[in-house]
Amino acid sequence: MTLRLGGDGAITGCTSLEEPTISISGLTMTTPIEAVSGTAAAPSYTFSGDTDNGLYYAGTNSIGLSTAGTNAILIDSASRVGIGTASPANNLDLAIDSNNEGIRLSSSTNVFGKIDFHANRSGADAALGILDFNWNNTQVARIIGGTGTDTTNKDDGVLQFHTAAAGSASEAMRIDSSGKLLIGTNVARSNFYNSTNSPHIQLEGSGSNSNYALSVVSNFAGSTLGAQLILAKSGSASVGGNTLVSDGNTVGVVNFQGADGSHFVECAKISSVIDGTPGTDDMPGALTFSTTGDGEAGSTERMRIDSSGNVGIGGNPTVFTGQNFISIHSPGSSTNIAGIDLHVSGTREAGMISYPSIGESLRIFGNGARSITFHNNSAERMRIDSSGNVGIGITPQRHLHIHQSSSATVGMMLTNGATGAANDSQGFQLKVGSDTHAEVAQMENSNLRFLTNAQERMRILAAGGLTFNGDTAQANALDDYEEGTFTPSIIGTAGASGQSYIATIQGYYVKVGKIVIASFYVELTNKGTLSGTGILVGGFPYVVQGLAGSGSGSIAYFNNLGISVSALQLNARAGTGQAYVNHIPAGGGSAMVNSSTILANTTRLDGVFSYRTS
Repeated sequence: MTLRLGGDGAITGCTSLEEPTISISGLTMTTPIEAVSGTAAAPSYTFSGDTDNGLYYAGTNSIGLSTAGTNAILIDSASRVGIGTASPANNLDLAIDSNNEGIRLSSSTNVFGKIDFHANRSGADAALGILDFNWNNTQVARIIGGTGTDTTNKDDGVLQFHTAAAGSASEAMRIDSSGKLLIGTNVARSNFYNSTNSPHIQLEGSGSNSNYALSVVSNFAGSTLGAQLILAKSGSASVGGNTLVSDGNTVGVVNFQGADGSHFVECAKISSVIDGTPGTDDMPGALTFSTTGDGEAGSTERMRIDSSGNVGIGGNPTVFTGQNFISIHSPGSSTNIAGIDLHVSGTREAGMISYPSIGESLRIFGNGARSITFHNNSAERMRIDSSGNVGIGITPQRHLHIHQSSSATVGMMLTNGATGAANDSQGFQLKVGSDTHAEVAQMENSNLRFLTNAQERMRILAAGGLTFNGDTAQANALDDYEEGTFTPSIIGTAGASGQSYIATIQGYYVKVGKIVIASFYVELTNKGTLSGTGILVGGFPYVVQGLAGSGSGSIAYFNNLGISVSALQLNARAGTGQAYVNHIPAGGGSAMVNSSTILANTTRLDGVFSYRTS
């Protein structure tokens, strides 16, 4: 086939090109080859058998490339390239119509890809490259790589992260040129610790608490794991090191600082320190709590929890092996105090204080008219009221009041190392029994002494009996006291029968130790038959001791005698509970006579008889 080119450049001589190849050589063209405009569906330059793929005219100064009859790439008159869009909005506009579509840089060899942003900005904090995120054509987030502050060398930079709350993205976080992470601020503070200290992570906000809070939340169904904030230290000077730390090293600090107008100054801190010799899987630690006093240049440790769990407030904790203590130290000199104050709704209610300057090791107090109570097992056991009365088991009515709510025995027990304290049958006890009787009980085989003015006045001997004024001899002890009644009688020295008395005869006695003092009133209505030559008053409650001079007495009143007498007296009859009735005849003489002739049927005798019993 032959092609002919006319003088106007038109091809003549054929109506179609059907040959699979055309070879043209030695051809010079002075005018462009023109084609029909075409469309994306029917491109101007296409391929045999695939006529909807090709190049087409996309408008003035624009060219398009279509695939499958649809625009794939378009370069518009502003040299903007659109991929998947016929209306590019930027130098390169890539349109997607399903998830996970985008840009991919890939290699099958050991190389990496990158996206470069290049610019020669003249100012500080100017954008070098921006990644914008738009929601329905509204900017809601962006990442900016920008210049730093060295506008001479132009070798430092920052990363900015912007978010939008309502349609206008603003900076929320940045990493500055020194690697500091700044949240809520774009300028790193360098005025901490009253100096130029500048932390690597800084969170700043204003307004409500939500603008300057840090939250760490763990969501885990088990009971062993929760949110964690880890502060760690190694003894290495290199990043990634794991050199063993040493006793006394500070591991981490939570520091609290307030602005003084130009700097942030420490007001308090919580520190963790190594408290002992560390080793593999062994890291003894302590927590210290420090505050800065008014006018002080720095904080001072106020409390410490050591590696054994002991707590020290104002100083180091007391350490005893196998025990835990809370130690409270007074500040400064011994004239200061240490204590615990208890407040309710701002009102001081109670406390414990040590006053060494006034000689008090410990003062426990309740404020105002309130009581101090002691409880265990959900019940009150002891109370000290505002008057200083102490009640055990009860609100006290006296200085010391011990009460048992049931009818069981209640008491107080005093023991020491000599008495032992293994059971309730030892020491000295004061009791009230279930039948309301009271007991003063020396439970040991020992004496019970009573003193006044630091002098012994009375003693109850271990074997029984009272001694007085320091006397300790058992033989001198008063071992009995008794009061009672008896029935007196008048009998002959050898007996009597047939007697009768008025109904009101009576006898009373008091026995102190071995001494019996008896008073009696006896009146006959019939003297009956008397045996023997003399008469006796009988019925005394104890037998007269068998010694001479063991007892005597007198008849203070007598009436209706058988003879006239001037006086009646009583003499003990040894070994019996009887006394001889002796008289002095009325006619004179001083010798005592014991004779039954003095009795009549209605004789009355009133007397007192004192004697010693065995």
